[in-house]
Amino acid sequence: MPVMDATPLRIKERAFGGQQRSIVTHRPRTFNELVMVVQQLAVDGRPYTVVGARSNVVGALDTDSEVVLSTELLTGVREFDGVSNIVRVGAGTLGGWLESWLAERDRTIGQFPQSLHISTVGGWLSTRACGSWSALYGGVERALLGARVVTAAGAVLEFGPRVRPLGGLDGLAALIGSEGSLGVVGEVTFHVHHRLPENRMCFLLPDLAAVIDAQRQLVQGGYPVAVLRGHNVAETAHILADESVEECLLIVTSSGPPELTDAHRGAIGDALVGLGARQLPDDSAARWFEERYAVSTMMEDRNREPGSAFDTIEVSVPWSTAAACADELEARLGPVVDRYYLHFSHPYQAGVCFYSLLWLSAHDDLAVVGKLRDAWKQVLDIVERYGGTVGHHHGVGAVRAERYGHTADAEIHRALKQALDPRGLLTARLLGSEA
Repeated sequence: MPVMDATPLRIKERAFGGQQRSIVTHRPRTFNELVMVVQQLAVDGRPYTVVGARSNVVGALDTDSEVVLSTELLTGVREFDGVSNIVRVGAGTLGGWLESWLAERDRTIGQFPQSLHISTVGGWLSTRACGSWSALYGGVERALLGARVVTAAGAVLEFGPRVRPLGGLDGLAALIGSEGSLGVVGEVTFHVHHRLPENRMCFLLPDLAAVIDAQRQLVQGGYPVAVLRGHNVAETAHILADESVEECLLIVTSSGPPELTDAHRGAIGDALVGLGARQLPDDSAARWFEERYAVSTMMEDRNREPGSAFDTIEVSVPWSTAAACADELEARLGPVVDRYYLHFSHPYQAGVCFYSLLWLSAHDDLAVVGKLRDAWKQVLDIVERYGGTVGHHHGVGAVRAERYGHTADAEIHRALKQALDPRGLLTARLLGSEA
């Protein structure tokens, strides 16, 4: 099976008639089999790429490796501790399956990426994933308690599970976001939460600056939010199915014990109305809740037609520059793309994630790929100029590898790579196609 993720640039390259390589794929069914496969690959000395469900959208699998090690059969729950709220699972387990299994036990990990049903928990660890409910649960790094990892030489590293690292270096933290470059993750241990009742509320604010400031004041003011998503006018019109709208939608949810949720709702509503928000019926954003996981063929479908392209770009920006950055993104991207959606989600005390959705067209695929590359450069240049980080939860992959390579993080990454995989057997695009 070819190494292929749903990166729009790769989809278009296939349309150009790019040559298909012959790929050898290993699919171990147990952790012990995984160890044996890795040890044999070490003896053979052949570089290989680790894959899960192949749902990455930034080119993390865009390597020249002709050997693939797939975790797709390393699935299922290995252990569940309902008192400590700990679950250990195979790295190839799909997030949606795991959430359904936990729901039967009134639990949740709280990780709800848009790719929930088509991405693996090992992939979450490898790309530093983050889901829509992150204002309450955080990203995957906050849920992770342990992992079993096989180094390129075939040694097994056992991390946890632990309530908190004992001190010294947190080796497990170094693996988060490494995109398969430092070892092969075979099992993952998470802490889980009891499922809680949820309130949903919707508001309209006059412009980008107002919706961003409202998010900041809720987060920094200590209001108990779970989902907190602001949308530009174009995406607001789509969600509300109202092309006449000229305001920005804010979706807010809060979770907690039933005796507290009414108080949460009242406090959040009063705060937002005080900031100039207009409250809508609670089900106004039903379209977003219904469509949020409809992604299994989204990239393929929206990039199939010659001369048409679609992509998403997620970054993070400090609160102090967020409104100005958002205005410039709209001013610069709006005129050069067919449609531009921008929403603000995954809020933190210091800033917020910006998520751009771009639709482009040109007379043929070669021309539209050029426009797509230019759009990426513009977005990342603007974000860097406003003190932001040019990624958030999709990973580095091919599209950000050059910028990542100049960071202090990458310098430490390369040192760890040299120590753990001196022969460079584990290929990973974020350090270069052969790194």
